[in-house]
Amino acid sequence: MRDTYLVQRLLPPNKLRLGPNSIAPHRVFGGAMLGLSEKAWDVLDEVCTVDYMGAAEYEFGTLPKSFGGLLDSAKAGELRAFAFTLTPGERKLSWDRGWHGTKGPLPPAQTVCIYGFGRESDLEEIQKRIRSLTSEEKGIYVKSGTRLVESLDLDLLSKKRLGDPTVGWFELNNLFMFFSDRKMWEDFCTLFGVETCEVPEIPVAPDYSKLGKKELCSVALNLGVCRTKTEANKFSKKDLLAKLQPVSV
Repeated sequence: MRDTYLVQRLLPPNKLRLGPNSIAPHRVFGGAMLGLSEKAWDVLDEVCTVDYMGAAEYEFGTLPKSFGGLLDSAKAGELRAFAFTLTPGERKLSWDRGWHGTKGPLPPAQTVCIYGFGRESDLEEIQKRIRSLTSEEKGIYVKSGTRLVESLDLDLLSKKRLGDPTVGWFELNNLFMFFSDRKMWEDFCTLFGVETCEVPEIPVAPDYSKLGKKELCSVALNLGVCRTKTEANKFSKKDLLAKLQPVSV
């Protein structure tokens, strides 16, 4: 596989009501340079909104060429779906948890499911790269930000502490797609004729009641409930349990 460098962000479909002589904003700002035909835009607008990436590498025909390559792989029967879970301990947590809004602290970060599809021969490496991107390990340098770490924080999204959520990603160098949104995954699988796979269950929250104060502080840090050891140590064991227990992780 080639190095991962260009990752196109995908937003939820923007169902704009436009007049007969109007053009959707995302088709103009950056979109005019993407090289997509009117028919291709109509198809894409039903399943996603293509985010503006702010770099020429994503424009001048890169996107339609990549979609064309993905379609060729689909016709050859090379594409397979996948799904796996990521616990808070397996990914980097967003610093935005402590800064967006003033309505009190967020609950523990949750385990999330990643859905996707790509060439069957690449699936193992694809999942490794996605895990690397979510943990922001050194080794993968992308041209434009993926917003992956922030987008996987479901509590930030549910409390609308972030703007329009990025829920899908199209890796343009090796032609695979992955999503945090199950419906978008299913819609793209239908579009490319890929059969969806079994989705793993999200585990229920463990029982922390038998842990000591020191262990509870560590859990609170790992799940993004507290940002520093000093902050965690300010809470009593009872208060830490109250913060950790109610939410699935």
